Amino acid sequence: MTTDISSEGLTVLETGALKNGAPYNLVLLTAAQAQQAASFHHAIIDDLALHEKTFMLPKTPAYFSHHLEKDGGNIIMAIISNGHVIAQSMVHHPTIREPDDGMVDLNLTLPFNKKSLFQAVAVSPAYRNQGLVSIMVAHWLAQAQRHGKTHLLAEIDVRNAPSWGNFLKARMALVGIGVDSSDGTLVYNAHGILADVLKKRSASAFNAAAQKGYVCPANDIGKQKGLFSSGYVCTGYSKNPAALTFEQNAL
Repeated sequence: MTTDISSEGLTVLETGALKNGAPYNLVLLTAAQAQQAASFHHAIIDDLALHEKTFMLPKTPAYFSHHLEKDGGNIIMAIISNGHVIAQSMVHHPTIREPDDGMVDLNLTLPFNKKSLFQAVAVSPAYRNQGLVSIMVAHWLAQAQRHGKTHLLAEIDVRNAPSWGNFLKARMALVGIGVDSSDGTLVYNAHGILADVLKKRSASAFNAAAQKGYVCPANDIGKQKGLFSSGYVCTGYSKNPAALTFEQNAL
């Protein structure tokens, strides 16, 4: 599914080509596109299977509009191809008027004005597995750096392996598990120190952590909670078998 939109008049961050050769533009949306942002967001949620509905928290057009009217580097990015939104994400920078970061059970004390969060990430099913999230992540890091942020944060349903896998690929770490009090959903807290993440991303090997550390089955939440409580963080993963690699004091 896609949402109709034009790149005309929007700030273009990057241009490129999809696997099928179709061109794309990564753009910054404005408050004028809040309705399109909400429409794409809800179309993605509507397409999720029942057990996946908790992967994304539904947001209203007013929410997107308000976000885009804030200062401090709060943005919404969209990837547009042939006049359609095919991927979208939000960068959230807490402000002095709205300092809450929305993270659940995060056991880190960080200054609100040093946080940069990546939220509401959505990719149309027909365009997945093309690296679109990685494209947006790279521009998220650049946005955080431009605005003097030092800590990267994200929250992901523990069952959404493609999503938390993207954050590990981005060289962040999973640092804890929280419980969303509204519906009992278990979520991973992802964190990275921007300077360290940028340094690691310049290294050649992504999943070097998989060669060392403590390996835990991806479905063993109890053991993972114990590791997090003991000061371990997850820095790598494998798909077959599905397992997470933990290291102590990796960040």
